[in-house]
Amino acid sequence: MSGSATTAPSRSGLGDHLTFGIEYEFLVPYLFSDENDPLKHVDDLSPLFRIYRNNPIKEDELVVYDTLTKLFDSHGLPTKVGACKYDSDFAKKILDRYSYWNIDEDESVQEPEFNNPYALASKYKWINVEIATPAEPDIQIAYDTSRYVLQLLQRTYRVRVNLSCGLHVHVGKGVERFDLREMKRIGSLIWSTEHLLGSFNHPVRQVSYHAPTVRTRSIMSGFPKPFSGPQHEWSTSSGEVWNCGRYISTDVRPGEEPASWREQNQEPEIVEAFQRTRQEGHYEPFQWNSPDAPSTAAEAKPTQKTRPIIFEQEFRTNPQGTGRTPRVRTLPQLVTRPNEEHEKMLEGFEEVLETYRGNITFTHREADPGVWEGVRQLSQAPTACDIAYLLRVGSRSYVSTTNYICTRIASSTDPRTIEFRCAEGTLSDWSITWGRICVGLIKFAIQSSTAEFLNVIDKCDLSMREGGRFDCIDLLDAIGLPTEAELAERHIQENSEEWRIQFLDT
Repeated sequence: MSGSATTAPSRSGLGDHLTFGIEYEFLVPYLFSDENDPLKHVDDLSPLFRIYRNNPIKEDELVVYDTLTKLFDSHGLPTKVGACKYDSDFAKKILDRYSYWNIDEDESVQEPEFNNPYALASKYKWINVEIATPAEPDIQIAYDTSRYVLQLLQRTYRVRVNLSCGLHVHVGKGVERFDLREMKRIGSLIWSTEHLLGSFNHPVRQVSYHAPTVRTRSIMSGFPKPFSGPQHEWSTSSGEVWNCGRYISTDVRPGEEPASWREQNQEPEIVEAFQRTRQEGHYEPFQWNSPDAPSTAAEAKPTQKTRPIIFEQEFRTNPQGTGRTPRVRTLPQLVTRPNEEHEKMLEGFEEVLETYRGNITFTHREADPGVWEGVRQLSQAPTACDIAYLLRVGSRSYVSTTNYICTRIASSTDPRTIEFRCAEGTLSDWSITWGRICVGLIKFAIQSSTAEFLNVIDKCDLSMREGGRFDCIDLLDAIGLPTEAELAERHIQENSEEWRIQFLDT
């Protein structure tokens, strides 16, 4: 977020809000300044990007990226690290690189030369672009800023998205990692809702190499393991021992410092003292108050404490029906139980993606273990790393927890977000709605009461059974997102034919 000329903006703490960031992937068509535009006769088209032929200074790609950067800077949208204020050097190290709009290339985005369904593709030259928003708190002005940027971009230059483009939403807690309890909830909701989230987005994403689904490709689904299990006790070549499994990514008890404190305080005596509180018969919170503690540990200790469980009710979501008039649904009920017709449709989209070299091949898979079996395994995981391992697909999945594998946690500077990769590329207002949905899912996972959470999980299980009636719209209503549910109804209705949405007979 940009600040005034005299006061550096503050990004410390970000309050109690979740944080989010959105990555937009798209293509910019361009021609040399002396070439004819095949679409110049079309009214209301945005200007075509033009480049001087044989530019002696910069390659064409750099001209596009530099021009977009200047466009953002001229409209008060920072594109480089500024003088932001942070609570600590640790917070600065984690958040500074996500404090600005990042404009870069993405080689997975392409306009194919052959078998391209877009007839005019060969008439233009194309530059792939990815624009990432800053990490922002979940507040209205942050979403409004993203909407403004999309309008600015499309008003200034002609741009395009195709099936090689994705829309990725990162959800986090600022400088903090999600703790073990929260990761159990998040992992369980990801596993249970994945087949419902597919209805919000183009089916092609379910067979994309860049977003394999956890219900078909993860360790927990029975897919062949592409790698070994969690490496909690790994020692580096320099002799450093990872503390993820025995310290950083274990549970955070009421009254304990958050995981970021552990990341900054890994002296052997502190880790050993912590482990003593995890021995059998010990349930007390870990407190490091030793007078012999290194001075660096005391200096690194953050001011933010883990919120006591007694206050959890303050931050609960407000599901529909609690002091709210029920929303009237207009979209027919969607088919949610996997069937042969759905599988054939996905195989057809797999062939479509071959044009963009981004498909995966359908191979034999073990039977889906089901919603509750997945939740059982995740709820028994001893660390956040184990949860990330169970949901891992070898790369970043449909909804990815890769930032919580051992190597990422051990580095302490890697991202600490959950990444939703399941949406196809778009520069429309739907991208803002989808961002709100992703944030809302995580918020429900970590803030809802046990009864509310298990009720939704049970309905997700019901949706997989014969005669079950609980679809993606019901999910949004159940987790307290009625506005997003209404917008999602329109979005699905508008795309139902192309996406081959199946509706229940009414």
